[in-house]
Amino acid sequence: MRAKRESRAQQLAQRRARLRAQCELQRRELRSQAAQIEEHLAGIDRAVAIVRGVTAKPVAISIAIATLVLIGPKRALRWVTKGAVWYSTGKRLLGLIAQVKERYALYASQSPEPSELSHRSRRALR
Repeated sequence: MRAKRESRAQQLAQRRARLRAQCELQRRELRSQAAQIEEHLAGIDRAVAIVRGVTAKPVAISIAIATLVLIGPKRALRWVTKGAVWYSTGKRLLGLIAQVKERYALYASQSPEPSELSHRSRRALR
């Protein structure tokens, strides 16, 4: 009877360990999914903040409407389109520069110091 109880206790302990591992895996998946959702919603949050900021300033709205009336809708649309293209290009360029800097830093951290180079490698560098 005692062996049966110990066996049952071992089974329960194993089941509890499996359930804990399963819970940890589910928590990790949930954290990952929440992070992805948060990334997607961050853009919406920024847009809402911009709209709230603009609507809180009626003077800015008045200036935008007056500018639109003065320069005309076609020209304003053209400027907005060009501005969007320049913004997109600048953003991509800055991202590319950041990637190059990261790769250079990684490469610099992995390359050996000149004092660590062998005689052959020093000759090859000359």
